[in-house]
Amino acid sequence: MDEGLTDVDIMLMRKLEELRTQVIYTDTAIPKIYAKCIAELTAEGVDHENANTPPSVDDTDDIVLDGEFVVCQDGKSHFLLFDSKDEDRIIGFTSDTCLNILSKSGTWHVDDEATYKKMIMLLRDRLFELGFNVAPVKLVTDFVLATIKAFKSQFGLRIIGSHFNFLQAVRRAIDTIGLKTAYKKQEIQKVLKIWMGLSFVPIDLMSEAIEIANEKKNELYNNLETIFQPVQTEEEQITSNFVAIGRGRGRGRGRPRGSTAQRLTEPIAIEVDQNVNSNDVIVSGRSRGKGRGRVRGRGRGRGCRVGCSTAESNVDISLIKSNLEEFFDYFVKQWFERSIEYEMWNQL
Repeated sequence: MDEGLTDVDIMLMRKLEELRTQVIYTDTAIPKIYAKCIAELTAEGVDHENANTPPSVDDTDDIVLDGEFVVCQDGKSHFLLFDSKDEDRIIGFTSDTCLNILSKSGTWHVDDEATYKKMIMLLRDRLFELGFNVAPVKLVTDFVLATIKAFKSQFGLRIIGSHFNFLQAVRRAIDTIGLKTAYKKQEIQKVLKIWMGLSFVPIDLMSEAIEIANEKKNELYNNLETIFQPVQTEEEQITSNFVAIGRGRGRGRGRPRGSTAQRLTEPIAIEVDQNVNSNDVIVSGRSRGKGRGRVRGRGRGRGCRVGCSTAESNVDISLIKSNLEEFFDYFVKQWFERSIEYEMWNQL
């Protein structure tokens, strides 16, 4: 064990090794293993988050990198890759192992950053200084033109937009345009996903694929009325087509006379009120019991209408169609006609 390590360092390293062993050789979920490890460290008085954390600073100029912060845990191999030490300070950290992996990888994945051009130049120059020969052929990134141009100028590689970010952008458009609720309909979701799936179509087959996508779009327009027509179960139809007449004006708290079986076999009088919807039936209960119950006598109680109409309300088909047209117009303009070319978001 390195003599430069503190007791806390040694404890953390042992816990880390225990963590790895449990992940490999047990079926316990990783979050549970991690939570147990953290609890044990806390119980032993170790602040695992701030054990070796340097003091915070208010300005990047105050960051001092030396000693243990520029080398790996072995105390020999470098960890600090580069430090621009200027107004827009950029600091890069990595190990020789990571650099070796990076140099052998033909595809790089990067996230969105406004300082990519400067960072890429620092990375490229430092890699060459250390003797790493990097020649990536493909880059997977967000759809940020600054990032795309930076990598193209330094490495001349093929740029592919992240499919995850592509889907995120399309889903945001669906919500923004006003199709969030309509998208829950399987028929609408299926057609919109066909358009999203164009990212997996080879370039030479794109024209044919767009024709198919347009056919599905037109079929969707023609079926909107059917899609939003309510479909009720038998139970729902019974419930929605009846009007309940409320409680009678019984006196006292007693029960109606007669046996339970006798009362259950008594016919129920059904009256149809012509003043309500023709699809509705009014049930007017008339009990023959003479007890002091709440359902005494033949009088009709005061009630309320439970549910009657079977037509789905608050669905504006013309508005949904207009929103769909806006979505398809957005898709063509954003992903085919603007600065982001199809070749960038095609995944093949």
